[in-house]
Amino acid sequence: MRAGALALWLLLLPGAAAQQRDDDVVDRIAAVVGNKALTGREVIITERDVDLAAKINLLRHSRREAIAVDPKGRLAEIFAVAKRPDVREKALEYLVAQAVVYDEARRLAFQRVRLSEVQKELDDFKAKFVTAEEYERFLSENEITEKDLASLIERTLLADRFSRDSVRLNIPIREDEIREYYLKHQSSPQLAGKTLEQARTMINQLLYEERFPRAWSEWYKELRKRQSVQVLLHYR
Repeated sequence: MRAGALALWLLLLPGAAAQQRDDDVVDRIAAVVGNKALTGREVIITERDVDLAAKINLLRHSRREAIAVDPKGRLAEIFAVAKRPDVREKALEYLVAQAVVYDEARRLAFQRVRLSEVQKELDDFKAKFVTAEEYERFLSENEITEKDLASLIERTLLADRFSRDSVRLNIPIREDEIREYYLKHQSSPQLAGKTLEQARTMINQLLYEERFPRAWSEWYKELRKRQSVQVLLHYR
């Protein structure tokens, strides 16, 4: 596996996971998270990592049916879009965030990811390529193995689970808010025919998802203040 490849996975969340590095960097360094001299931990994110993260994110949000029409051609189009400066900038931003969150999850010994979850995510990703040949070509061109990919997925799921569990504590939802939402939306397709009691869990989740992005941003902002972050490349 090439140097730096474990510094990422996908753009869901927030989550890409990064790995500690001791070897020499063979391509340009995009960012450094952590301070090895102070904490013994340092994550180096390289430009290759950013490019790979951009590809993975676009693949995960592409429909398999659309790729199946012309696997080689459609994949080439996706990878061309991944080179756009705005796409790379978002990939770098996410890789930094993922490294910060994953480091905190490890520091607190947070472990709540099952092997079956990792395998399902891996299978879903592989299915995007339609053919085994295209999947193997992707691994080869990016110099990673399926084992590396599974490791990246595990790290990403862990960081994502940790961030959601942590942020949930900062999103209190009151009974009067659930009732107000129900009265305002009870004729909607989601709630039609349901009593308040029947809709309570769904409304609670809807309010949580609605408030999550802002709550996550505030939580991450405070978390990042406690971490050393150096961004050395910008694509815009």
